Amino acid sequence: MAIEMKRILYMSRGGDIAGSQRQLLYLLGGLRNHFKPIVICSEPGEFVSELKRRGVEVVVMSMMPWRKFCNVIDRYNDLKALNYFAKEQSIDMVHCSYLWHNQYALRAAKKLSVPIVLHIRCPLLPIDVKKHKCDQADAVIAISRRVEKELLEAMPAEKVVCIDDAVDTEWMKYSPTRNLRRENKITNSVVFGLAGKVCPQKQQMEFLYAAEEILKRGYDAYFIFIGEVAPDHYAGRLKHYIHKHGLAERVLFTGRREDMPEVLSSLDVLVSLSGGSVMFEAMACGRTVISAGFTRKEDAVHLRDGETGILLSALETKTLVNAMVNAAENAQLRQRLGANAESWVKSHLSVETLVKKTQQLYERLLR
Repeated sequence: MAIEMKRILYMSRGGDIAGSQRQLLYLLGGLRNHFKPIVICSEPGEFVSELKRRGVEVVVMSMMPWRKFCNVIDRYNDLKALNYFAKEQSIDMVHCSYLWHNQYALRAAKKLSVPIVLHIRCPLLPIDVKKHKCDQADAVIAISRRVEKELLEAMPAEKVVCIDDAVDTEWMKYSPTRNLRRENKITNSVVFGLAGKVCPQKQQMEFLYAAEEILKRGYDAYFIFIGEVAPDHYAGRLKHYIHKHGLAERVLFTGRREDMPEVLSSLDVLVSLSGGSVMFEAMACGRTVISAGFTRKEDAVHLRDGETGILLSALETKTLVNAMVNAAENAQLRQRLGANAESWVKSHLSVETLVKKTQQLYERLLR
């Protein structure tokens, strides 16, 4: 007699396929032989379409922001619909991969008397852990040692498990055509990139300050913003600064891109000022990564200063400029760091490892 697979309810934002959505796709692909996934997304979009294409059961369901007082009635109705759906599906466990849905996930899991896993993708202060009731989950997955350390300041250690994001190295095999260079007619210049939706959290303005200083020093370099550009005040501020300081010929915007292996391989250096799995994707492409102001050197595991990349504990324009100039001047350094980074990702950040560790966590909770 076939053993019925446990049914896991995954809760995601939906929308475009960004870092968290891609990681969930990796996870679902690896776990489908062991568990039955059912995904609820609060937004339609590319991610929902991709789940359907892969044969994953997915439902788009309203989940209004929980903490806004004006949503009291709406959130009650949304929670009622979620509870009804989860009961009808005979859910065995809830996995919330989006922090802002945690209040819904906790209540649904409690209603069903099933375990709940919460995925935390950014550092949280103890007050935020309490505010979002993260400590009420049965297990919390931290995606980095820094996130893990900060969670441990506010909740029991036995609830916290560190499971790194993964990189699909097959997908990240890049084209030798280096298409961003071809598109923008860039030949021998050093190309720096910063990836992520244009917003204050990604620190694009700090990257722009560094670009201006490097160009002032006479370096032959380009600076590329990779990601969606919303027509808002922050994007307008960036473009005004670029125009005012005459940087338009050397500072470029790509908009949202789906060909990230080719885009990342077009860079000489990826600069990250807010962390994220794009660093590991660039490392998988053999690129040099400079990370500033997100992780302290003593907490670093994968991006190790001078070994697999360049790590600056603080985000200071002068220090960032010096690191970028050093990388621009030293092709051998870039080659060495890129080769080490690519090798490290293949050995330590595989999709198989992500799936295995998550499966072990599920089995422990379901026992």
